[in-house]
Amino acid sequence: MTIVPHEIDIGKFRPETPRQLAYDESGVKIYAFPVIHALAGSMGFRLEWKGLTFVYTADSQPSTFEADQGKGADVFIHEIFPSAEEFAHYNHMPIQAAEGVMEEHTTPAELGQVYGIAKPRLGVGRHFTLDENLIDPLFQRWRTTYDGPVLLMQDLTTINVTSDYIVVRQTRADQLAWPAPPPKPPAGLDMSIGEPSKAQRPAWLTATGISEDS
Repeated sequence: MTIVPHEIDIGKFRPETPRQLAYDESGVKIYAFPVIHALAGSMGFRLEWKGLTFVYTADSQPSTFEADQGKGADVFIHEIFPSAEEFAHYNHMPIQAAEGVMEEHTTPAELGQVYGIAKPRLGVGRHFTLDENLIDPLFQRWRTTYDGPVLLMQDLTTINVTSDYIVVRQTRADQLAWPAPPPKPPAGLDMSIGEPSKAQRPAWLTATGISEDS
């Protein structure tokens, strides 16, 4: 296998040209599209092959724009996060820091709104550490805004897709483990946040953002 890099010009994304073709080989087409996240240039991808469609967004805030890019998908994988309070508790961090993190991510209720627009055959949540105290609340929040088929994936989740069936299977492994508390930084190490990027997210993309109150 040869890995061939493809260059994407984020300045060419527009409401009228929401995607750029990043790969086109052997009947497989992969399109890139912008998502809202901490840095301008964050992207999701839409793969189309033999009548099947797979959509994946990495870290992102929810938006109607990315939901539109997921329309018609057989499988739409999107990040999903616990509440700021839960995130702070399990990651051993101050609530203020957790709230800052959550500003760049997607809650279950918000992801339900995204899937309500996209209507995939299977909506898949990722980027969520499994814990017996968090799973039920996550699905309860998810169901407040969406009642279609959903899956909370974890490492080693396999999804087999055909035009007739979607089969999910899981390698046997213990995934119910949170990370250990991080070590204290060495004395004198500057851990302050650096200067933010000067890149600007397009206003038209920001305007499509979704919140639980919208």
